[in-house]
Amino acid sequence: MKQTLGLFIGTESIGWSLVRDSSHSEIIDMGTRVFSSFVNHIGEGEREISNATIRTQARNDRKIYLRKIYRKRQVLTFLAANGLCPLKSKDLIKWYKDKKPTIRTQIMDVWFALDPYEFRAKGLQGKISKFELGRILYHMTQRRGKIMSDIENKTKAKALLEGLPIANR
Repeated sequence: MKQTLGLFIGTESIGWSLVRDSSHSEIIDMGTRVFSSFVNHIGEGEREISNATIRTQARNDRKIYLRKIYRKRQVLTFLAANGLCPLKSKDLIKWYKDKKPTIRTQIMDVWFALDPYEFRAKGLQGKISKFELGRILYHMTQRRGKIMSDIENKTKAKALLEGLPIANR
């Protein structure tokens, strides 16, 4: 006797049936397996997101944050090695580990409190010190990134702040 297995593979379920082929075809068994939806807000257009998107976004946020910290530390190490920062390279490692205020943290707090925009303006007119140049370079490292300027991003930002009237949200 010949038997046929029929499968229906959908987005959220799998259906199956086992049929015996003979002069009188009969269904031996059949069933479905339904699993949870892979999509939230289904049918709502741009709001429709995959469940994996949330995990992926969290992972990407962590990755971006760690890369930013690493980049800032690398720049600070470069500045310290070249005398553009108040601390020396070996003191910088101790500064990272300092939990309570010490002379090292006070020196760095004063350096971080300097206004880099003033130094940038001053640099257009004349010479600036090494520490001032280091502060400018570190500030550029901190402020690096894309600025939301195009219309599409502004509309997305507006939708995030105000909601989507079409979706009654």
